[in-house]
Amino acid sequence: MNGELSYSPRTITCAAATTPTATPQPVNVAPIGFLDQADCAALAGWAYDPDTPNNTIAIHFYDGNKFLADTYTTISRPDVNGPLGISGTHGYSIATPESLKDGQSHSIYAYGIDSDPSHSKNANLSGSPKNVQCGGTPTPTPTRTPTPTSTVTPTPTPTRTPTPTATPGFNIADINQDGNVDLVDYDFLVANFGKTGINDADLNGDRKVDIFDYNELVENYGR
Repeated sequence: MNGELSYSPRTITCAAATTPTATPQPVNVAPIGFLDQADCAALAGWAYDPDTPNNTIAIHFYDGNKFLADTYTTISRPDVNGPLGISGTHGYSIATPESLKDGQSHSIYAYGIDSDPSHSKNANLSGSPKNVQCGGTPTPTPTRTPTPTSTVTPTPTPTRTPTPTATPGFNIADINQDGNVDLVDYDFLVANFGKTGINDADLNGDRKVDIFDYNELVENYGR
């Protein structure tokens, strides 16, 4: 004979299984900063990457759409660090390149280079572009030799001093700056491949000599 057991039935309640919440991926933020100065003396300002706020970043300068020069934010700027609540060096400055001192107007752009290896968020800094117009070195006027009164002496013809030729455009892949992107530059990049920090073979300014720098050199090889 079947019988019902003591304490039967009982009621139970079970919570539904919870789905784990996915960890949000960090969003890559573009560098911010300012081109404070662009004149015949210097190109200067400040910048930082909010993703790595206490680290230096690279700055690339362009004359219109032509690469001009690069540098890093290695200058202390307490006026920037204090309000933003960050540490490290975030100021940059270079002497105005001689190629701009030709009497022509130049539009100077300053770009903060994204610290993320993809460099997908390089940013034109505030205050950029700025126009720079610097006169070239004037050609001195020849001194005219006076004609003596006692003897008729032919007046010498002044020699015209040729106007200096503008400095050739800078090629970022020409590591040794000999005017050619060649095997010497290739060998130097290969010898430094994989190194980090400030390095002449770091062509794109991400503080690491990697495949991006190699591709940059290959694209410019022979120029």
